[in-house]
Amino acid sequence: METKNKVNLTIGIFGALIVLIVVFVLVPFFQKISINSKELTSQKENLAVLEAKAANLERFKNLYSGLREILEKIDDLFVNAEVPVEFIGFLEDTSSKSNLTIKIVPSTQKAEGDHWPSLSFQMTNKGSFDAFLKFLEKLENSPYLMEIKNVNVSNLPEKEALPGWIEATFSLKVFAK
Repeated sequence: METKNKVNLTIGIFGALIVLIVVFVLVPFFQKISINSKELTSQKENLAVLEAKAANLERFKNLYSGLREILEKIDDLFVNAEVPVEFIGFLEDTSSKSNLTIKIVPSTQKAEGDHWPSLSFQMTNKGSFDAFLKFLEKLENSPYLMEIKNVNVSNLPEKEALPGWIEATFSLKVFAK
């Protein structure tokens, strides 16, 4: 073979080798770099989201610790629905401090459209009108969330009680936990 042919053959083999190296080594290498850079960008975005969530969580923890006492007070506004003994004791104690007799009957009626659980009580008080007004005022200022409904006040006959005594019947709706 002539030298010219040998040189051309050598150049052709080296050219083919360069093309093969480019196709099978450099192209996959650059593709992996592209994939890894996209993955790195995605990981950075995920890290930024997680850092924002962590910061929000920390702010919420600080806010919650500051509001814990207020939330506990709000929780105390609601009566225990399963065992309302403490609330009934409160009613009896308040009634006796107001010089009234009290009769409490739990009611099972559930109001339509109520969004929150509640307990209903039918109550009858006997005593002076002033004492009854003081009792209502103490209920309004009580530490429980309640609604007084259907108040009915009537005079008691003198043979059943002291002159000027009344009988007051009303419904009491207390919100429960």
